[in-house]
Amino acid sequence: MTQEANRTRKSPARRPLVNVGDRDCPVCRSLGRAYASALTHDAVYMDKGPIRGEYARTLAEGLELSVIDVLLLDDMTLAAGPDRRDCRLGITCCLEGGMRWQTREGREMSLGAGHLLLGTGAATGVCRLGRGQQVRFVDLAVNLDGLPAAGLADLAGPGPQTRQTAMPPRIRAAVADILDGRPGDPLRAMYCQGKARELLALVLDHLARAGRAVNAAALPADWIQGLLRAREAIDADIANAPSLAQLARLVGLNEFKLKTGFKRLFGLPVHAYIIDQRLETARRLLQRGGITVTEAAHRVGYAELGRFAVTFRKRFGVPPSEILRPPTPPE
Repeated sequence: MTQEANRTRKSPARRPLVNVGDRDCPVCRSLGRAYASALTHDAVYMDKGPIRGEYARTLAEGLELSVIDVLLLDDMTLAAGPDRRDCRLGITCCLEGGMRWQTREGREMSLGAGHLLLGTGAATGVCRLGRGQQVRFVDLAVNLDGLPAAGLADLAGPGPQTRQTAMPPRIRAAVADILDGRPGDPLRAMYCQGKARELLALVLDHLARAGRAVNAAALPADWIQGLLRAREAIDADIANAPSLAQLARLVGLNEFKLKTGFKRLFGLPVHAYIIDQRLETARRLLQRGGITVTEAAHRVGYAELGRFAVTFRKRFGVPPSEILRPPTPPE
């Protein structure tokens, strides 16, 4: 656990967590202590019981960031009691692994790698996690007061509301930064607070842009739904984006509707959008470091390094080698 170096802040009321198969589960005891902590930043490393890994929680004004990076050593079924954070927007971003759960109303839900879940209201439920899974995700809870309404209209109904979508590259990169780039104390709290605000801004911008596009484009409703699914399919695996024909079959639109509608809705033709997202993802990879230019090019779908370098320079004005973060020298 972190010590007195971290400032304290009133902790929001959190739901009790119970391991259905082990009422004396050391994992739930550790998480319960972390939930009750008033430290600005607190971390728990778990090496006993059915989980091995780390849970970290950071508080800032109006928001709470939780980072989960664990390996499941056994099957677990966790029951969550009432959460009194009713006036909060929850954003859960899954980078690796996944989870399945059943809501209080009996609705079966799941969240897989590369997807994010948005939700409001006080929900309860039972979550099931499978043995051998590496589970890595970030959960952000933020007060709804003061948030822009754009993109949140369908989450404004009574009771718990949820929406799930594929993470676009920029959000996925921010989540990876939080999971992979957290420095040690005493800077960890400051770093996580900054990253939490960055993640919130990216998610709200993503929702707002999607909302503006839907409202601005005079397109039939079935076109819009298909085009949104097309963009999600591209963002889900930018290195292996489907061809135009594959995308058309996947979303149930003919190629003409897909080409014309996509440009009207998102401002770019399909191919140009794929290139833009690939280059933006590569730029973030290079900025984080720990990767070569060749590796970054291959990771976003470029087989030819020369073509990648020319396209990158045309997009950003500098060669990719100038963006590359140098490796940290050994201590």
